[in-house]
Amino acid sequence: MRVAVRYLGPASSFSNTAGDVLEFDRPVSLQRVLDTIAARCNYRFTPPAWALLLDGRGVANENWGSILIKADTEITILPHLSGG
Repeated sequence: MRVAVRYLGPASSFSNTAGDVLEFDRPVSLQRVLDTIAARCNYRFTPPAWALLLDGRGVANENWGSILIKADTEITILPHLSGG
């Protein structure tokens, strides 16, 4: 299973890349994907400073640990923008 990761804005500076492709043998939790990203780039993207899109849809910060990814997907990491 492939998980494509895009880093937008400052996320690309912290990760030292604009994108990455990760391979997993079986369905995986979003938290494990985030832990793998942290190990690869030596930086942990955590709420509330960062926001996630999973296949283009926003993921609520409180749900990051409970999502199971079952098929190829794309994750976008971007700075959390507050409306005002």
